[in-house]
Amino acid sequence: MLDQTGKRVRLVDDVIAGRIAVVNFVYTACTTVCPVSSATFSQLQQRLAPALAKEVVLVSISVDPLHDTPERLREFAARYDAREGWVWLTGAKPDVDSVLKGFGAYTPRYEDHPTMVLVGDPRSGTWTRFYGFPSPDQLSAKVEAISTARVKSGHVAQHAEH
Repeated sequence: MLDQTGKRVRLVDDVIAGRIAVVNFVYTACTTVCPVSSATFSQLQQRLAPALAKEVVLVSISVDPLHDTPERLREFAARYDAREGWVWLTGAKPDVDSVLKGFGAYTPRYEDHPTMVLVGDPRSGTWTRFYGFPSPDQLSAKVEAISTARVKSGHVAQHAEH
């Protein structure tokens, strides 16, 4: 895949990299659902600020890779004050379709993509799917629950240890 800077990345190894992931699905030409979901992520990044980029990563994946270039994603991200720890992804259509299928978010017409957010821990393999418009409170509570479970089980991210 390609991130918003145009850098080639691997979703699991480079982007998520063992961190708690909060994932949504957007396209830059959207005027309805995607701006609402992105605004929620903007609020969420503020709530998660101390852990963002270290223990948690926000990931917005384009469902329209034919139009959403890294530059378009960068411009869209800027509208929501996206900062370090919030990664925007696009890429070749077959690669993006494969990722969308893996998350259960693929649809033949990108305009019909499901409105959902996934919060997951790649270490435990536990993912929670929120349909519709979960609030920043709901999402941050799920991130906190996963973080607490990691601490209890001793699965704290290495790069988060001091």
